[in-house]
Parts: sequence; structure tokens; C-alpha cells
Amino acid sequence: LVLVTNGSVTIRDKTGSLVASTSLATFFGSVRVTGENAFDPKVVFDTGTGRFFLLAVGRINNPSCTAGTCVSHFFLAASKTSSPTTVGSGDWFFYAFDATLDGATPTTNWADYPGLGVDGSVVVLTANMFSFSASSFQRAKIRILNKSVLLTGGAVTWTDFVGMTDPLTGFLSFTLQPALTFVSPETFFLVSASRTLHSCDIVVWGIANPLSAPTRITRSALTHPTIPLPAAYLR
Repeated sequence: LVLVTNGSVTIRDKTGSLVASTSLATFFGSVRVTGENAFDPKVVFDTGTGRFFLLAVGRINNPSCTAGTCVSHFFLAASKTSSPTTVGSGDWFFYAFDATLDGATPTTNWADYPGLGVDGSVVVLTANMFSFSASSFQRAKIRILNKSVLLTGGAVTWTDFVGMTDPLTGFLSFTLQPALTFVSPETFFLVSASRTLHSCDIVVWGIANPLSAPTRITRSALTHPTIPLPAAYLR
């Protein structure tokens, strides 16, 4: 079992006995920039490959940074086996992907509240992007990575989609959650909640051919009746 919090990364066996543990910052210490923190971790077990993927984001708080000098990363670790027994490079491949880049374009935005999903061919990361200058929300980001390369520790390129909007309202989308998929479908799915006040709509997103030719396809919203605020809240 691989357990992760803002404070630690811990491996336990199925009886609960401790196998290994370290801080989240130390776990990603080999790929962090000096002074950069690490936070908001997620971990998933990919049944298709029998590997763990562990994600966090980081930044150096610098409100006056400019495009190309700001520091924020997606930190990603891929286990080398289905049963890692250490929290170091003997059992994990470590990566740091520049989160300030939209594709190859530098920005002054940092990544927060990441999401992590997999299917048979890709690992998909998401984040809400905030400005360094005022920490104001700018847009959501989807980053697509080749899973087979991650599992060998090779150099990884990515495809980004940014600035998704709710198809019903036009509002900027927020906190997209990528799916955990146990096959290799032609479309990778993500969901987000509509940002319309009091709405219960769930927006479904698709990335067609996510490895060979990623294309964002038509989105749909599952419409539900509007739910009024409780009377106690209105008081």
C-alpha cells in the first residue's frame, strides 16, 4: 500500500506494517528546485501495468517573477515494480515537468490542486492554474504523457490543453478530474462540475487519440434540476 499526504509518503504491507516512509519534500528531493515546496499529492495504482503513479505539484512563491523565470512543477513518480520497498530511486523513476509552460509557451501561472488519471497508453495530469502576482485563478490545464516512456524512466514530452470552458455557460472550467481507465479506449475522459451558481451539472470531456494525435472532442453536460439553497443558509 502506498499512502501519501502533504507531510509524507509511506509504504505499508497489507497487514499494515511499515515498510518505508519519508517526507513528501524528500521523496521528490532529486527533482525539486532549491526552495520549492511540494503539496497536494495523489497516488493511483495502475492495474494494467502493476505500477504506482504518485503526483504532487510545487512552486517557489515569487509574485514578481516573469514568464520564463517563475518556478512551478508537476512532480511525478512511477514505481519500478508492483511492490516498491523503498522511497528512493531504487524503486521509483522521478520526474519534474514545468507547470508554468502551456505546451512550450512560458507563463506566470502556477499549478494547484492536481488531478491524476491513467489508461492503457497515457498518464493524464490536470491542475488549476493561478497567477504568481495575485494568486488569482486563470484557467485549467490538462497535460498528457506517454505512459510506456514513464515506466522506463525515459525522457517524456507532453501535450497540453488549457482554458477549457463550460459548454453551457462559457465559464472557465475548474478542477477537471481525469479518469482511471483499465483498458486503452480511443477516448480519454475527464469530468468537471459546472461553475454555474446552484448548478448540479457535470461536464464530461473527451480527448480523442490521446497518445497518437490528442484532440479535444465535443463536450457534453449532464443536466439536473436546479437545487435551491437550504432555508437555513438563506437566513
